[in-house]
Amino acid sequence: MANKSAIKPTIFISHISEEAALAILFKNQIEKSFLNTVNVFVSSNADSISIGQRWLDNISNGLKECAAMLVFCSPQSVGRPWINFEAGAGWVKGIEVVPVCHSGMTPSGLPIPLKLLQGMLATDKKKLLEVFELVAEKLGSSTPDVDVDALNAKIVEFENAYVFENGIGRALSELGAVAPRVLRVISSAIPGKIQRIDFTKDEYENCAQTLSGVERVDEVRFKWKETGLVWGDGEDEGMTRLGNLTFTPSLRLIEFCRTF
Repeated sequence: MANKSAIKPTIFISHISEEAALAILFKNQIEKSFLNTVNVFVSSNADSISIGQRWLDNISNGLKECAAMLVFCSPQSVGRPWINFEAGAGWVKGIEVVPVCHSGMTPSGLPIPLKLLQGMLATDKKKLLEVFELVAEKLGSSTPDVDVDALNAKIVEFENAYVFENGIGRALSELGAVAPRVLRVISSAIPGKIQRIDFTKDEYENCAQTLSGVERVDEVRFKWKETGLVWGDGEDEGMTRLGNLTFTPSLRLIEFCRTF
């Protein structure tokens, strides 16, 4: 029988399958930095493992020698039951559980019960270093030198691609289809400066749902205000409500718009 003291401690990374690339990035960096003296168990959701007992066995095995758990939290992942299941399992076992927020999620925005844990931003360099300090503490070793700047750059690269594919990209595609004028204005805007577009109420109502979709993935807020009424003529005969659409785009939103 193997000497238990010789068994490597495990860092358990909980994530959804769509965020596997980020999990692997952390796994590789931790194992490399600690010269493979620690195991990093990268979990997945039930969709990526056959189902049922096999998935539960994988989780159970990963938790047996677990010293700490990193839970990857994004707007997409926090609503998935498996993330909360794994985090709960770690908490019940008395394991230190750290929510790692990324791609638009923040520690203050975490839902209960994840919000009760001490979360961090994946792109916070100081907190990134604390991850390696945590692993060193569990190993009883010194903290290795880690190129936090290089790791942070890779995380930002992942976030940009992930957010674009799963949020902003889809929302802006829809906006371009129903209100291309808004997309053009955002593309040429100055970050933080209020933009105003003359809009009829009909135009606004036609794209209001799409604008809400953009709001859900960025900090921008669109507001339509009525400014007057005019009579139409011919086929457009009748009263038309005129107004303007105002918003203040972020640098991120502008940069994403310019890729279209």
